[in-house]
Amino acid sequence: MNKKIRKLVNNPNRFFFDYFAKRLGNDTKSKKIETVPGRAKSNYILPASFQIDKKIHPLIQVAKTFELKTGACSGHPDQSLLVSSLQHLIVLQYVCWLAHGFGCEVRLYTLGGAVDISIKGSDLLNINKIEGVFSEFYKKSDYVVEIVGEFENNFAAHLFIYDEQDELFIVRSNKAYVKKCLKNKFANIYPDVINNFGGYEFGTPWPVDIIYTWVNKDDEGWVEKWNSNFPEKPFDPDRFSSKDELKYSLRALCKFLPWFHNVYIVSNCDRPTWLKDHPGVKWVNHEEIFPSSDMLPTFNSHAIEACLHRIDGLNERFIYFNDDMFVNRPCYYHDFYDEMGRTICHFEPYGMIIDGNHFDQEKDYLSPSINSQNIIKAHCPEYLATKLHKHSPYALRKSVVNEIENLCPDEFQATRSARLRTPNDLNITSFLYHHYAIAKGKAVAGDFPYLIVRPKNFEQIKGKKVRKYQYICFNDGDGSATDKDYTKNYYEVVNKLYTNKGDFEIEHKSWSSVQISKTIMAYVKREHRIPLIRKKIGDAKVSLDDGSWGLWGNAKKSWLTFDMDADYHMVIQDDSVVCDNFYVRLAEVFSRQPFKSVTSLFYRYKSRKTHFELNEAARSNRVNKGFYFPRLQWATGVVVPKELVANMVRFADKLPEKKFKNIDDLRFSKFFTECEKIEVYYPLPSLVDQSIDCGSTIGNGDNIGRQATWFIDKVGNDLTDV
Repeated sequence: MNKKIRKLVNNPNRFFFDYFAKRLGNDTKSKKIETVPGRAKSNYILPASFQIDKKIHPLIQVAKTFELKTGACSGHPDQSLLVSSLQHLIVLQYVCWLAHGFGCEVRLYTLGGAVDISIKGSDLLNINKIEGVFSEFYKKSDYVVEIVGEFENNFAAHLFIYDEQDELFIVRSNKAYVKKCLKNKFANIYPDVINNFGGYEFGTPWPVDIIYTWVNKDDEGWVEKWNSNFPEKPFDPDRFSSKDELKYSLRALCKFLPWFHNVYIVSNCDRPTWLKDHPGVKWVNHEEIFPSSDMLPTFNSHAIEACLHRIDGLNERFIYFNDDMFVNRPCYYHDFYDEMGRTICHFEPYGMIIDGNHFDQEKDYLSPSINSQNIIKAHCPEYLATKLHKHSPYALRKSVVNEIENLCPDEFQATRSARLRTPNDLNITSFLYHHYAIAKGKAVAGDFPYLIVRPKNFEQIKGKKVRKYQYICFNDGDGSATDKDYTKNYYEVVNKLYTNKGDFEIEHKSWSSVQISKTIMAYVKREHRIPLIRKKIGDAKVSLDDGSWGLWGNAKKSWLTFDMDADYHMVIQDDSVVCDNFYVRLAEVFSRQPFKSVTSLFYRYKSRKTHFELNEAARSNRVNKGFYFPRLQWATGVVVPKELVANMVRFADKLPEKKFKNIDDLRFSKFFTECEKIEVYYPLPSLVDQSIDCGSTIGNGDNIGRQATWFIDKVGNDLTDV
């Protein structure tokens, strides 16, 4: 038997590794790295022409090189990567090469903690070392890979291994979005990794925000407020102390739950000095969310939680964290929301709450829970709520909280008015919401491994044991604020788990990239289209017209959501058809025109009506790669430089209603021609009602007679229910 064929049969991973190493080189030879003087042979190897791009996230480079898919658990872009067992070894080797080039360490571990290995230094190029590590993981269904370094979007990748059997792809993990599928269906089921010009954009079906509440007893302003209101009452140091939990919790969030939209930090203290200005984090003072200044200052967490849904700009779906809650391994959208978008509640396995059961006056959550239970019984008499929600992140929906407030506005008002916890409070985010939502069919129950860490049980998270838990909570209590051993153990653990600075910390390196903020402009009857678009373009805000705004009203809202720190803002309408590899193609468009141009991506599948002048401009320029046109037409996908947006909307809003009506593209065209003297760039092929002599490079002749655009990959691509 031929030596190569024998190697393929007996050790396919090694065969593909050797092939891959040679293929990357300019020739069949690879670089041998001499680490010991005088030694002729070495276990260290690197392909001759291997290069890294330090402007691009290393895991993006891995995904691009091997054309990996993502969305292993949810079918939407996230921190998971699907890897064939035939490529498994060479993917791991490639990760190590990149990590070595970035001067980083690689950390690999299974979720249960059975295997936990770190590779660093010259070992990242050692074939024998990598193969030894591979032997620990090659039979696993999934495991976590971290490239340990201080970089923006430096999330932990979750590798899911799949096997190829005849015409089948079989994902090993039972958590798989689709476990078995035909090879020719695999690419349609699992999305591409989304690369937004060197950054990483995650596309959950709906945008999800994160809220933290934070307090620091060492803040001078906070201490003054306490002493002014309660001069004779000492505060509980366990409840109000800070051991930089917020910093480490944010590091954990960025590493293990990187698909969040915005982070809101609610506080009545000054910002911590380590927190940098960042478009993804919004600092919210109590004055911004309480309905009356007479209720402030407050030191009552129940009161603060009764106002969280009032945060300006908050998305419909949000997850609420106390600053002592830590995500401890990769989490996904469907850990918090089910396939119907309902919240998932994580209750304790036992019940404690029953009317009159005030068995411990020190537990000031009992009475608020009983009060909440009575409200639920009044509106859902068949449902009895007895279980507390685990002290872990709370998945919530703004519309449901508003619904509850409308049922008991007086109780909400009383809770907000109490400056300290009282027996009359409601605990809305940690009890009332979840049971009410379950009773009304707007939530479902789930479970996960978690641990509340206190001085008496710290041993449970020492070493590999910590990998068993999806969430851990360093909950202050039992004198932890003054317990030196607890504090020492705490810092030892968090500095090991969350070693490097996160996205929101000062002195933090960023990937070089063009930043684009994005908003989907949608109408309530087509809101089912939003998840389809987010699956292709990643994270995007949503401006959802409930039927009362009108086209121009929604257009204004959509454009005014732009981020000041972005380079561009893009508005996409809900009837858009989006191609695969969206950002790769968009980067090609940007490379062909001035950096600060207005671009109409012109992607739509709606009707056969055409605009003659635009069609002729497109046809006459079909041999070119794009054309300029003096007007914006069919403004279903438009990219505008950030510095133009505010003036564009302000000018367009002042135009006479009688002449311009609700038509947003006519209003904006007036601004471009009169104020900026610029034309709109249309990339080709971008043709309407295309004929056979103007074939699209994407759709060929199949799009004849319809509005064919550059963004249609093939007939029927994402056209469901349009």
